[in-house]
Amino acid sequence: MEKLDVYLLMVSRILRSLVAGFLAVVIGLYFLKIGLTDVEIGVLFGIGAFATPLLSLIFSIYADRYSKKMFLLMTLAFLPISIIILLTTRNFALLALSSALGGFGIAGGLVGGGVGAIVAPIQTAILAE
Repeated sequence: MEKLDVYLLMVSRILRSLVAGFLAVVIGLYFLKIGLTDVEIGVLFGIGAFATPLLSLIFSIYADRYSKKMFLLMTLAFLPISIIILLTTRNFALLALSSALGGFGIAGGLVGGGVGAIVAPIQTAILAE
């Protein structure tokens, strides 16, 4: 792996961590502001916490089988897509999809600065090559 590739991978990890750290603080407050109940907020966080390891397992298997780079780029797009969904709807089903893609949850990818989620195993595998 070339030095520039490693640099770009680390920059993407840092930027993702900054955004995820911000979201970890704001997301619950945002859900309250748009009128969700405590139970609905808990369900959304639960979905994110459950979906993150499941999606991580699935995408890691396919990334090993096919193309780590392609799956890394695809999974890196999940957080921005998740934020767009989050900001453009109040539909609970779409918010649940957003939570699953973004990894919003106690055990989700946003814990620990947001470097986890679905992206971390693929990034680590690429760096190890």
